[in-house]
Amino acid sequence: MSDKKLSDYIHYYIECRIQRTSRSGEYQNTVNLDPNEYYRINQETYPYSIKPILRRLEDMTVEEAIQLYREATKTHSDKDEYDVTFIKDKGKLCSIQVGDLGMAKMYMNINIEGDVLVYIHDNDSDPKIVERVANQHLITHYLLSKHFDLFGLIDSNCAVDYKTLK
Repeated sequence: MSDKKLSDYIHYYIECRIQRTSRSGEYQNTVNLDPNEYYRINQETYPYSIKPILRRLEDMTVEEAIQLYREATKTHSDKDEYDVTFIKDKGKLCSIQVGDLGMAKMYMNINIEGDVLVYIHDNDSDPKIVERVANQHLITHYLLSKHFDLFGLIDSNCAVDYKTLK
C-alpha cells in the first residue's frame, strides 16, 4: 500500500473533476474541484471522501504531444508540421517522440516512465541528448492543466482513472 496522501497533491488539481463519495458510502457524484470546495476538504466536518479524476500520461493525444513540444521549445506556429511517435516497451507506453519536420535533425522525447522528463535530441545516426529542456515548469503546468497524473495517484488509489468512469 502506498504512503501517498491526496492532501499532499490535491492543490495541483484545483479545477479538475473529482469523484465525491459520502462518508457512509451511500452515494457518489462527480463535480469540479473549485477553490471553495478545496478549502472545505481539510475540515473534519466535510461530508465526503474525494478522489480527483485524472488521466495517465499514456493517454496523451497527438495534439497534446504537439502542444507539449510547443511549450518545451517555445514555438507556437500552427503552420509547423510534426511527426509524433508513441514508443512502447513490452506493450506499455514508455515515451513519446515529437519531431518538428521543419528541423529534421531535432526531436523532443517525453519520457513517461518514472519521472516526467523532456529532452531535446540530435537525430544523427547515433541519437544523443542535446539538452534537457530548461523550462520544465511550463511543461509541468501544461500537463497539470490537462489533468495528467504526474504523481502516481491513480496507482496509489488516491485518484480515479478517467477511462474507468462510465
